[in-house]
Amino acid sequence: MTNVNVSCIILDKGPVQKTRDEHRVSRTLVADESASVTLSLWDDLIDLLHAGDIISITNGYTTTFKNQFTLCVGKKGQLFKVGDFTMLFNETPCPAAKHGV
Repeated sequence: MTNVNVSCIILDKGPVQKTRDEHRVSRTLVADESASVTLSLWDDLIDLLHAGDIISITNGYTTTFKNQFTLCVGKKGQLFKVGDFTMLFNETPCPAAKHGV
């Protein structure tokens, strides 16, 4: 799915892993009022964002990585921190994640 626009809260930042080309990536759990999903955070964004931060993603996309539904910002997307700690959310995994969509 492309052109994903969502506001969500960061629940948990996963461990940071290095890629072959020396980039860093963290599989981060985020949620909005409808469900939770994994967000791939890359490089500098890993250090700038923390659990409890509320973020807005525009023009993101979703993909399946290692059989897990994943939200990505991508090169065409944007991510902004818009607040912290004050958002209703649902920790239930996104229904699409169960089907590998």
